[in-house]
Amino acid sequence: MNSVSRYNIFLYGLKKDNFKNFLEICVAAIKENLLLDGFEFQKVEKYISKCDSGYFCKTDNRAVLGQMDDMINMALILLENNVPADEINRRNNRAPMVNASDCYVVDGMEKVLMGIDSFL
Repeated sequence: MNSVSRYNIFLYGLKKDNFKNFLEICVAAIKENLLLDGFEFQKVEKYISKCDSGYFCKTDNRAVLGQMDDMINMALILLENNVPADEINRRNNRAPMVNASDCYVVDGMEKVLMGIDSFL
């Protein structure tokens, strides 16, 4: 989940071996989802170019944890109804979030990508 926009991806069906290259899987999934959401290829490429390293840590931010729980619950309901994983990501990022900077996550991510040139 992007901490600014709350843009998120749902990865399903990962196996133990996938966690050996988990960062690469995440980056590829983020890129694919951003493109499927209709964002400009050049902006996505610039955003992804900043993902050359990563780290995973715990959070105690209750707002983020609550939103992550909401996204997981929505994804599980959609999975139970045989909705494909890529469509789950489309729907999750178009669900309203009260505590996000923008009501709809995909709109917040659009602002992040619009400002990407100022970060590079």
